[in-house]
Amino acid sequence: MFPVRRAVRLSLCILRVASQATFFLEAQRLLLRLLRPVPRDHLCRAEARVLSGVRSPLQHLFIPDGNGHRIHVIHVSQTNRNAPSIVLLHGHSMSAAFWCRNFDDLVAMGYRVYAVDLLGWGRSSRPLFRGRSAAEAVDWFLRSLSGVIDGLHLGSFTLVGHSLGAYLSMEYTKRTPHRVDQLVMVSPAATVRPIPVSRALYFSLPPQSIIRRGGLLGFLLFTLAYPRSEMYIQNRLRDYTYHLAAQMPPSGENAVRPIIRFTGLRRAECVRPLIENLSLFRVPVQIICGQYDSSMPVEGVFQLFHHMKSQGFNVDLDVVEGSDHCPMLEKPAHFSEIMASITKRGQSLAIEAHSMMR
Repeated sequence: MFPVRRAVRLSLCILRVASQATFFLEAQRLLLRLLRPVPRDHLCRAEARVLSGVRSPLQHLFIPDGNGHRIHVIHVSQTNRNAPSIVLLHGHSMSAAFWCRNFDDLVAMGYRVYAVDLLGWGRSSRPLFRGRSAAEAVDWFLRSLSGVIDGLHLGSFTLVGHSLGAYLSMEYTKRTPHRVDQLVMVSPAATVRPIPVSRALYFSLPPQSIIRRGGLLGFLLFTLAYPRSEMYIQNRLRDYTYHLAAQMPPSGENAVRPIIRFTGLRRAECVRPLIENLSLFRVPVQIICGQYDSSMPVEGVFQLFHHMKSQGFNVDLDVVEGSDHCPMLEKPAHFSEIMASITKRGQSLAIEAHSMMR
């Protein structure tokens, strides 16, 4: 009997010591995280691993945006300086490196590729966002983007945006249609006013805040929540996304919040949806969405497409079968086929326009 009691007491003592040690270590980790975020060089190394599979010549540029900030741009191209330019904008919580599976194909199509880390994300500057309205949020992003495009000395170009990047791409094209040859919106965000409450919660209380401040708990939650598909693991995107989410301060996330608001316990809306803020332009538009998009309901994309058609836009829609929210990552071959057809169509339009001018 006594050996059993001693074993139980010893086990309880070990558990008590282990729990106290775990609490101490986790409290120390959390305190250090509050004082010093994940170092930027960890993010750089994680990004380098993601980009290691890109075969085309690649360089990292840091372009002043004219507003006192530096914007990180991944430039991928061959040596032809006369090749047409294509600008890629990432979505919420992502970065320029999330286009890694498309770089080589786009270069093979003849493009000079410029993938931009939007202000407040990735390796770009992270200034404090002081605005309160959706209009101020859009202006905050677009002032920076316009400065970067001017700093790159681009003429006209093809503009491709994913999710939030697609939303901003449309806003940019509305303001400067003469700069954009073709607009491609991939899984566009904020297409219509109503949005699922779950998505509103994601934008208002992003899980990145838990990852950023949560220490070991944040890492475990990230591990449980982030996709475990082979594609994300093979391309080192899980590790890279964790380092992205852990960066401070969260200025990009804060700038997005005014675009979303709750209208009830079970209702939420986009304050400035694309479908209600269209201005007709002649730039050809291609919308691409995943068949099973779990982040942005496909119904909203269809509504936007049909509304644009009715308003006289030159717009087409492609649905990528079997894809979720990131067709450029999940189905890169299919995505490249669509981009190749867009490229050929753009070349035909350019030849036609040139012949009409003669």
